[in-house]
Amino acid sequence: MYKKPLSFILTVSLTLASIGPITANASTKDNQNLSVNVLESTEEKIVIKTENDNEIVLSTIESVENDTVEVITESSTGEIQEFVYHKGDNYFLLNGEKGEFKMDETIEPELGNSDVTISAIMAASSAPKYMSTTTLSYNKHVNSLSAIITVIGGVIGTAYLTGFKFAKTDYAGTISAWLGIVGAGTYFSQKLLSGTFKVDNYRSSSKKFTGCENLYQYRYQNPRINFTLFGKTFNKSYNKTGSWYYGTRPCA
Repeated sequence: MYKKPLSFILTVSLTLASIGPITANASTKDNQNLSVNVLESTEEKIVIKTENDNEIVLSTIESVENDTVEVITESSTGEIQEFVYHKGDNYFLLNGEKGEFKMDETIEPELGNSDVTISAIMAASSAPKYMSTTTLSYNKHVNSLSAIITVIGGVIGTAYLTGFKFAKTDYAGTISAWLGIVGAGTYFSQKLLSGTFKVDNYRSSSKKFTGCENLYQYRYQNPRINFTLFGKTFNKSYNKTGSWYYGTRPCA
């Protein structure tokens, strides 16, 4: 089965094999020596290892035939989790049970009322114009560390399929910091995991000539993330800007 590359979704360099795993660590009174490592980044999959004093969790994130994200997570406790999302659905499946998934396009007034200029000397045709904000939200009850890691990995994977393009962010560091706040001990009861991803969408202020036609260019800016579990919330914003792309394929 054909696998769509996901290596650019997460913060994994193509030179990973030469520099070793990307590692982030956190420590709390509930969970000592927590670490999150990106072990593998290839054209076909991402493999992430999350470990604390009591458990090791390995997650594999893959995209299938350009319209489905699958995450398989195996724990040293013997627990296996499976996340599946099909592009266009308003839900995902965790071990066959539905979790809420929603994507909205809105206009944020504080951004819509002012254009963003990167540089005073930038050509007017390149100055980005705010278009909209994409919000991806989800809810799912979870009862284990591996379930949490599976859902978060799956939701980040679905960001690519929906055009969210949550690229070049420090996934390992984000997960580690958030689990450090929550405490990644053993969960004995079901708790609601909820959160959002947001990104602002911009276009060039004028069209660019491609050699045979004039087209607008588009890009994302300022991705931000929010997780809530056990009444504890983690927020992080990334000073990231995507590359320009065309909304349709140029004719030349």
